[in-house]
Parts: sequence; structure tokens; C-alpha cells
Amino acid sequence: MNQDINVTQQYVNALQRSDQMIRTFATHLSILKHQLSLYSDEHKRAHLFIKLKSELRIIITNVQSISITQDALIDLVA
Repeated sequence: MNQDINVTQQYVNALQRSDQMIRTFATHLSILKHQLSLYSDEHKRAHLFIKLKSELRIIITNVQSISITQDALIDLVA
């Protein structure tokens, strides 16, 4: 139980650092999510998007089709 609470808190607090590459950050989020439960690709993409640096969110929202996979989202801004 305490482990679940700890991992949940880490996930909630996770934000991409200004010096952190998107692939490193996405891997970190994936590890935390794997410890919690299974998520659909849509959930993974949405969670990753809201936790990215603001300048990357702007780039992504300028793309016409945002209904892409999480991997394609990472490739877009990597």
C-alpha cells in the first residue's frame, strides 16, 4: 500500500525538467505507470502531453493531427 502511494505521488509530481530529453522523460513516466496499472495509448499520450515543457506543448498543438501514438508524439518533438 505505501509503495502504491509513493509511486502515485512520484507520478503526480513528475514534470519534464528543462534539461531533460523527451525520450528520457517519457521512459521515466512509463516506468512509473507500469508500476501503477495499465493505460491505453490515448491515456499515455495525454499524460505525457500535459507534463511536457510548455514550448513542446506549443509545437505539438500546432500540428494538425494530434491523434497520434505516444511514440509518434515523442518523435515529433525529439
